[in-house]
Amino acid sequence: MWTQRIVNVKISKLIRGVYDDKTIRCEFQTDTVKLVLEEGKVASQVARDLGISQKTVYGWVAQYKNNPKHPFVGSGNLKPDAQTTRDLERENRELREELEILKKQPPTRSTIILSLTMC
Repeated sequence: MWTQRIVNVKISKLIRGVYDDKTIRCEFQTDTVKLVLEEGKVASQVARDLGISQKTVYGWVAQYKNNPKHPFVGSGNLKPDAQTTRDLERENRELREELEILKKQPPTRSTIILSLTMC
């Protein structure tokens, strides 16, 4: 059976340590979606053959159609662009906090000279 071959290959790669569990899961989801979208298999039959629910397969297909580049990021993880935004917001917040601390410090001789030369 064609779906059993997919499962066997994934399991053998996992056993050999080629992939970790998350990589296997993402690859399995992608392969399942490609069976439906590219090979024209019926989603309900694919679900039945793999022993997963139809709703799961349809959900994976919807996620893949929504964002084919990064369809399955996993729980608690962000897509790369959202992670970049979060990191930049964190850096911005930290820099603002540092600036507030520096503003509260009494002026030193070098800051007074610097402010006089800027006028």
